[in-house]
Amino acid sequence: MTNLFLDLTKKKIIKKPEQKKIIKLFLGGRGVNSYFFLKHLSPRIEPFHRENMLIFGAGLLTGMRAPSACRFTVTSRSPETGILGDSNCGGFWGPALKNAGYSCILISGKFEKPCYVLIKGGGVEIKDASHLWGLDCIETQEEIKKELGERKVRTVCIGPAGEKLVRFSSIRTDLKDAAGRTGMGAVMGSKNLKAISVVDDLRVENPKELLELSRELAEKIRGTGAYRALHKYGTPFLIDVLNSLGTLGVKNFQLNRSDDTDLLSGDVLVSEHSSGRKACFNCTVACQNEYELDGKTCGGPEFATLASLGPRCGNFDMKTVLRANDLCNRYGMDTISTGAIIAWAMECYEMGLITEKETKVKLRWGDGDAILKMINRISMREGFGDVLAEGGLLASRRIGKNSDKYLIHSKGLFTDPVDLRRNRGFALNAAVSSRGGDHLRGRPTLENLSLPEDMLGRMYGGKVSSKPESYVGKARMVVWSENFYAVTDSIGICRFVTIWNSPNLLNYEDFSKLINLATSIKVSPQELEIAGGRIINIERAINWQFGVRRKHDTLPDRFFEPAPCPPAKGERNDRKKFDKMLDEYYRLRGWGREGKPKSTAI
Repeated sequence: MTNLFLDLTKKKIIKKPEQKKIIKLFLGGRGVNSYFFLKHLSPRIEPFHRENMLIFGAGLLTGMRAPSACRFTVTSRSPETGILGDSNCGGFWGPALKNAGYSCILISGKFEKPCYVLIKGGGVEIKDASHLWGLDCIETQEEIKKELGERKVRTVCIGPAGEKLVRFSSIRTDLKDAAGRTGMGAVMGSKNLKAISVVDDLRVENPKELLELSRELAEKIRGTGAYRALHKYGTPFLIDVLNSLGTLGVKNFQLNRSDDTDLLSGDVLVSEHSSGRKACFNCTVACQNEYELDGKTCGGPEFATLASLGPRCGNFDMKTVLRANDLCNRYGMDTISTGAIIAWAMECYEMGLITEKETKVKLRWGDGDAILKMINRISMREGFGDVLAEGGLLASRRIGKNSDKYLIHSKGLFTDPVDLRRNRGFALNAAVSSRGGDHLRGRPTLENLSLPEDMLGRMYGGKVSSKPESYVGKARMVVWSENFYAVTDSIGICRFVTIWNSPNLLNYEDFSKLINLATSIKVSPQELEIAGGRIINIERAINWQFGVRRKHDTLPDRFFEPAPCPPAKGERNDRKKFDKMLDEYYRLRGWGREGKPKSTAI
């Protein structure tokens, strides 16, 4: 495989073979991206500076016939948070990139006018995209396919939000697949880069033994309850689950459950709105719903989208959520941060910190028209939308009046719509996550399954309480989860088919077998776990250079206050116990008191 270096300022295209020793240490995708980003990092370079590097990396197994091996990672300095920006995406673009012979694209500089990159037959060309500027993400992909006259074209692109440098804009492919979080679309827009298209005309060889193992693992996946739930409903089934636990964020987490979530349930989405199912490359789960809107097929919302544009904003109208989801998909905006910042603005409006004179919209809880208007205005940076387009940290500074009190974030990244007052492992993960308040870095989802403690002890290598409310062993649980998720992101396998979802799904042993059959890299399960820890350490080293310290590894005040609604009523994070849990996390990582990683750990 080849690494591709693009200097858009100098119009230079350089190809270099990937180094086996780097792959052995960091695997691919997220791991290799983080290695390159640290290697080329200058903390003085701001997110929109032309020399801020933007890196696309396909997973080590992406494009191979391993189960759900479809994912790629985009890495840069985040314009939303100012620290490590990183987003993972599925679909078909990553496999197409690997089929074309490339594993990683490292982009620096800025083109003098809108451009897009075309990869075809191993060749690379920088093409004019002036005619594409202003098109939404769906229109852009269709226009490129039409222009090239190629049937098998896979494109990642930005929409108007990325062009206008909305700080939480995303990179999109197909109807809905997104490198959604941390504003990677804005970095792409700052480089005048509209799209990267790959003509998928090559094929990666798949050994017979790999195909046999993949079929065996697919049967293993289909035999689990997690598969059945995801295949039938997709992630929207979590709305009812989390609401029943009292851990669903409602009205910017003023509440932690609602009696109206049945209006947004997975069952309602599937039975009343779904027009079909869709799967990513080589995926047996097929968790994506599609729906029709204004005569067009749209990519269905995930749980985080439903909950962010729904209950988080006090909205329980499915049609409003579906329309808001489609706008975000087309404009190219992260649905979590979009819903979160509108919910924050609604609370600021409710508290009298902003008024209709400034917003030109009555930002009242549950007002679907207001939500849709703000999405349009954010994407175009119009009026008060220009303030919100700056993301939570900068928007709160512009408003002042202690409005930052109502930002539900860690390190500048809004948390997902799950209330963090009941689950200690969930809370610690959001606090220490290398890209900010995020659930996909190390959330120990098994914490909610009440598994036997002897099983948890064997899995995590020490005593871990089965009670979500307990602090015992939760640091150990998060360390293990972070390492494991770093590996899944780096090899390119979707987390939904792994033990992230069920203890009966794919694990390090399965990954080791797949890698040893599919590549020239030979790794043991133990070496994979060590690689995961190495990736976490290198990401901490990046953030250390950006000024991240212990004081940043925390949660908003709201999660240290008692939850108001049953069954989690009264639950909260105790600051002293949380601090001790953080001490334990640092000790297990081998970091210093302030969270500084040792160079030997990298």
